[in-house]
Amino acid sequence: MASIDQFRDKNHEGDMPSQHGAPEVLRECIRITKKKGKGRHDVGWLHGIAVDGNASKIKCKYCNKVYSSGVSRFKHHLAGTHKNVKPCSAVPNDVCQQMLDKVNKVQSNLIEKRTPSEDVQDNEANKKLMTCIDILDGLEGIGGGPFTKALKILKEDPLWRDVFLALSDDRKKDFVLNL
Repeated sequence: MASIDQFRDKNHEGDMPSQHGAPEVLRECIRITKKKGKGRHDVGWLHGIAVDGNASKIKCKYCNKVYSSGVSRFKHHLAGTHKNVKPCSAVPNDVCQQMLDKVNKVQSNLIEKRTPSEDVQDNEANKKLMTCIDILDGLEGIGGGPFTKALKILKEDPLWRDVFLALSDDRKKDFVLNL
């Protein structure tokens, strides 16, 4: 990354650029940084190198293997989680622990973002599905084919669960037999 010192030398000035020149220096630094593809701020980039400037292919600095699919998967490689990637055999323990902390933090943040109302909705949807399965199982004269088709529809679409539960027993049977 370009430094302020480079711009001092370029401008032949011994002092920092004037207040009016500072934004130009920052713009130039940002332009050079973006041009070289070094605008990557994730901690994973400290331990890997983009192959041919491609951020989705990263070469591990420890085992020298190339991994695709970006820095998130690469951090799992360093952390040794076995999540869609082989663990690094040469990573230092402190780096491994640092990456493990990072991937665990991301996972816990995703869990925290899930609201309690979503959990309640999921529980209610699962209860309705189980009720539908119990009713399907209790219907007389329903073979395996229609049972499986009805189960697939009820599993994939919560609206069909509500419709199915609202039907009379005779209509439920007709519904299943006509699939």
